[in-house]
Amino acid sequence: MFARSVSSLSIVLVLAAAAVGSCLLPPTNPPRAVKVGVYDSRAVAVAFAHSAQNRAVLEDLMRRRDEAKKANATADVTALEARGAALQERLHRQGFSTASIADILAPIQAQLPAIAQAAGVDVLMSKWDVAYRAADVTFVDVTPAMIAPFAPNADVRKMIDSLLEQEPLSLYEHDWDAHQH
Repeated sequence: MFARSVSSLSIVLVLAAAAVGSCLLPPTNPPRAVKVGVYDSRAVAVAFAHSAQNRAVLEDLMRRRDEAKKANATADVTALEARGAALQERLHRQGFSTASIADILAPIQAQLPAIAQAAGVDVLMSKWDVAYRAADVTFVDVTPAMIAPFAPNADVRKMIDSLLEQEPLSLYEHDWDAHQH
């Protein structure tokens, strides 16, 4: 009888320990599916190219170039014109291909969390940067929200809509120099 009591007591103690231990563990919730906000980076680049933010950068660059011309500072003029050409080439690669737009997003960095929250997504990324997607990952198109901070007018929105109907140019195979003067 004593052996039976010890055995019963042992079982009760093990069950009690298991019950107490399970109370100490955090509740197990099923993992939440990740929602990714994807945008067409070309649309964002075109919206930026026609924005007040970009206009201010270009006007400053042209003002500095004009001042350098007046001062007969040929080296400065050459450097500023090269900078302008490089900016234009980068915008072409961003607006017509799949080049990174990290520099374009920098001025609106503070707005990105609100864009993600409004769309109900955990991540924002260019749709061109997705190499793999698991079946349980949900994608949400946030392109309209990503272009909104650049306040595109109706004509720019038409350009963007037209652009979205086309595949991007190859970043590596397109002859980008063919359009330079």
